[in-house]
Amino acid sequence: MKGREGVTRQTESLLNEADEFWAQWRHEPLPKVLDTLRNEFADLQKTANLNSDDAAASGRRVREQQELNVHTTVITKHQQITSQCMAFLNSDSQEGMSLLEMMSAVEQSLATNYDQEGSEIKINDVIDQLIPSLSNNDAKSKLRLIILLLATNHNISDANYQRVTTAAGLTPKELHVLNRLRSIINRPLDASLNEEPSCPTKKKGIMSTLHNKLGGSRSAGPSNTEWLYSSQRHTCAMKDLAESMVQNKLAQTTYPAVEGQPAMTGAKSSVAHSVRRNQTSSKKHTFSGPRSIIFCVGGITHEEMQSIYHVSKANEREVILGSTSIMSPNEFIDEVMTLANDFDE
Repeated sequence: MKGREGVTRQTESLLNEADEFWAQWRHEPLPKVLDTLRNEFADLQKTANLNSDDAAASGRRVREQQELNVHTTVITKHQQITSQCMAFLNSDSQEGMSLLEMMSAVEQSLATNYDQEGSEIKINDVIDQLIPSLSNNDAKSKLRLIILLLATNHNISDANYQRVTTAAGLTPKELHVLNRLRSIINRPLDASLNEEPSCPTKKKGIMSTLHNKLGGSRSAGPSNTEWLYSSQRHTCAMKDLAESMVQNKLAQTTYPAVEGQPAMTGAKSSVAHSVRRNQTSSKKHTFSGPRSIIFCVGGITHEEMQSIYHVSKANEREVILGSTSIMSPNEFIDEVMTLANDFDE
């Protein structure tokens, strides 16, 4: 972080629920967060300019100025963090798009079956888009893209499969894993996988995880564009499940309740507030009504966590998502690589 003298110093920040900006914006896209912080900083500067003449004349003005300085420091810190994240996102740019952005665009198109313009994708065009990424990325990123290609395009032709694996330059062990995974994917799927996304069946194992994570709203064409950024086109099954739960629309055959489904009510329950004095005007959102809890065995993704924030905000209902672990793409690849435990070099 740069100080007033222009000297750069390194600081450590703890981002948790006590940090107002982190709690409010942690699930939002980086460009939106950066624009919001810039506006907040501009408003603070206007306030500082208005109060500067009277700051020394009143003890109240002095206290306000001190609080303003603290607030400015917090906003500046988050601006620095967000800018560093944006710089990382835009690193290794090629032809105006970073490798991370390229991977995101391909993954979203594969998961939704539509490109950024809302046109249905063709497998050959997707593979043409994949080839540059496969020749530049690290091993885990290559496996991540190919696994997603296999999971979203069942019975991919041998010619196309050979084309992507050759471009990726995989090791014999990695190719062994993909061959085994492809044979699993090409097996006939249970008919229950075609059920409504709000009522997913209970499945176990690596492929079950793939089907559950990709089992949301695959349609992201012109008639279903609720996303503001191209990296948010896919709607995960967890969001569909949470929305059905808070709206009491879950199928009782799949999700039986011990005492039956709770009755819908328009009345809002009272909200508990802390009696402790808050030193700053917190913008933390409070919810009313019953609390909903979802626990997912086997791990959840960051996209699923983000979707729960959006469901809570849109429905004015507190939804808590828990799991045995938070699963990153690299951790999932590590799990997939266990298919090679019997591989003999």
